[in-house]
Amino acid sequence: MARSRSTVVIVAAGLLSLAATAPGGAQSPSAGAAAPSESVVPSVSPDPAVRAGPAGPVTWSVVTKGKDFDANPAVYSVGQLPDGRLIVVGSVADLVAPPVGAAWVSADGSKWGRLKLKSPKGSSITAVASLGTQTVLTGFGDDGGLTWSSADGSAWSKASPMEGTIYTLIATPTGYAGAGILGGAATAWTSPDGATWTTSTLAPSGRALHVLDMDGTLVVAGATTGADGVSTPTVWVSPDGVTWTASALADPGTWSIPTAATTPAGAVVVVSEPGQEGSISHVFTSPDGGTWSETFTLEPGSIGASGSVGTDALLIGGGSVLRSPDGVIWVSTPEAVFDGWAARDLITLADGRLFVAGDAYIGQTGSAMATFIGEVQPLPSPAGS
Repeated sequence: MARSRSTVVIVAAGLLSLAATAPGGAQSPSAGAAAPSESVVPSVSPDPAVRAGPAGPVTWSVVTKGKDFDANPAVYSVGQLPDGRLIVVGSVADLVAPPVGAAWVSADGSKWGRLKLKSPKGSSITAVASLGTQTVLTGFGDDGGLTWSSADGSAWSKASPMEGTIYTLIATPTGYAGAGILGGAATAWTSPDGATWTTSTLAPSGRALHVLDMDGTLVVAGATTGADGVSTPTVWVSPDGVTWTASALADPGTWSIPTAATTPAGAVVVVSEPGQEGSISHVFTSPDGGTWSETFTLEPGSIGASGSVGTDALLIGGGSVLRSPDGVIWVSTPEAVFDGWAARDLITLADGRLFVAGDAYIGQTGSAMATFIGEVQPLPSPAGS
């Protein structure tokens, strides 16, 4: 399927290019663990919390110090617990031991501690979602998929095995929806309570990496895998989580799918391919999850996080923040705060702030992580007002 581009792209002068880095020191999974074969770890799709109207510029702050921020962490996704605390999930490891699933929490994003959580060796936590007062974490270990749950965000169950691995998880009005892999097949999960899961096979060979909720329509982004090992970026759409319709975004090749999000400007999926000077990121947008157009290309550049601010869609990558009011025209602004960091996930908080977490490969010592808070500024007053 040939890629199409139906947009005028506005790019601010001084667009910076973020050098390709290893995915935050993420550890290779042990035998038997099904981990995403991506150059960038999957992210959880944010459900925009604030859609009141257009938003002004965003002022960013970064925190690089916290408990085990330098313990070779891998950042997978972020969330907000029912009590308002911010949470980052991923893993930590030293340079000779297998990773251990980890989570970090903060009251306001300025000081971070480790969540008290029991995780087996060889594990990683990939997703977090809350429904009412309950929060569910999913991930994988040496023997396959894992899940944790909490009724209050403080006391957590032990890691429980589950069939298959859920890479991303969201809360919907009817329960939880997840995307991942089961026995080599791209798979979607639904659950009314985070304990009992129903699976749907999306493709017999492939990976499902991101799940979105578009006003009751579920959209999953991932890739199918052919007999020759090449992948085809694909989205699957379902009105009920049972019946799915697939659409290919691009021709078969060497693709990763680093991020996807539901935004006020529609659904956004980013797919990435290797280029001569680094990764090439292609942005696809859709008003309904069924019809897709390529609307932006960052070459070279790695877009790792997607979400929204006000009524705009938002992307972070290549040392820049990109905004679009309609998912078609994108404006790029350099943001030095992200230089050297690979943003992994982005959500809009209940109070309108933006919350991002990322990591960076720092050589022989492994990796480090950072968190970012974006404060939305008022729109400039019209001239003469």
